[in-house]
Amino acid sequence: MNNVMLMQEKGRDEEKRNLSENICEQRNANEEKGRDEVKRNLSENICEQRNANEEKGRDEVKQECKILNVLFSIERKMLNFMVIYLKRKRNIPSPAKDICD
Repeated sequence: MNNVMLMQEKGRDEEKRNLSENICEQRNANEEKGRDEVKRNLSENICEQRNANEEKGRDEVKQECKILNVLFSIERKMLNFMVIYLKRKRNIPSPAKDICD
């Protein structure tokens, strides 16, 4: 009878140990899965941030190009007015007038 009880006790201890090991393995697996998920989320966030920064950069470049185009347009108009003014002041005939005459 003692041997049977010892065997049963030994069996229960082994079951407890196996259950404990299974719980630990499951915990470790869950932690690893959680770490992988965190890594994936961080990677996705980094990619989203990069894309947002690139889009913001493109918008800023577009805005700067618009501003430069306006400035160049103003500069061209000013140069044209200066040429007209100088020609009138010096009474220099325009090339177009020479061709037409």
